[in-house]
Amino acid sequence: MRPQRGQIELKNPKEQDEPTKDFTFDAIYDENSTQSDLYEETFRDLVDSVLNGYNATIFAYGQTGTGKTHTMEGKSEDPEQRGVIYKCIDHIFEHMAASHNQEYLVRASYLEIYQEELRDLLEAESNKRLEIKERPDGGVYVKDLTSKLTRSVAEIQEVMVRGNAHRSVG
Repeated sequence: MRPQRGQIELKNPKEQDEPTKDFTFDAIYDENSTQSDLYEETFRDLVDSVLNGYNATIFAYGQTGTGKTHTMEGKSEDPEQRGVIYKCIDHIFEHMAASHNQEYLVRASYLEIYQEELRDLLEAESNKRLEIKERPDGGVYVKDLTSKLTRSVAEIQEVMVRGNAHRSVG
């Protein structure tokens, strides 16, 4: 692995004569990377775009046990180990606090896609079938997804705790 160059080289240990396979990525984060490194290098600009009126999605995809939850949530009580979600929330609310001439409305939803099914994690008892829809202006939304008005980092953390209690364990 060559993180500085964004490259991973794979070699089949059972077939020494086989050539290596090289893969190049925009960025690679290894065991020496911190949550702060990941946020600053990958997500900060995305959040700044949201604060300037653009839409954005941060999507964690992969097999069970591959580190999605660690990357997205980390350990909320340790600032250095806070995951992407909490760092985004902190950034947004810090920006809002510094902006005296604008009003903001922050809503939080929590959606899980598990075994190709959409689940509203804020409605534990709901068996309603959620659907991804497209607006006439080209925007995408999830019909009937619960949305909670939030006024602070603490309120969003409450939404996260509530949603996490309803996640599928795979």
